[in-house]
Amino acid sequence: HIAVGTGLVDIIQSSLDRPLPSPESTNKDLIKMDHFCVSLQDFDEESIRKKLAAHGVEGSKVGVRYGAGGFGNSLYFKDPEGNTVELKGPEAVAQE
Repeated sequence: HIAVGTGLVDIIQSSLDRPLPSPESTNKDLIKMDHFCVSLQDFDEESIRKKLAAHGVEGSKVGVRYGAGGFGNSLYFKDPEGNTVELKGPEAVAQE
């Protein structure tokens, strides 16, 4: 992890098990980042799913994952160009 302000940047090695794209390649053929994360002040799963569904997008199962704000609820979805987007809420309070 590399701290950038209150955020984190993870540098990972890309898999190059496929050829690099040619100039004629479509956008979906390009090697891309693993994902990018949008940090939310509030994680309201029902509201998020309704907004995604209104645009024909289905999100992944919600899980507690680690990121810049510690461990918090998050879900993933694909944007129209095939990039993976993570929506992550604030640090989750541990349940006993």
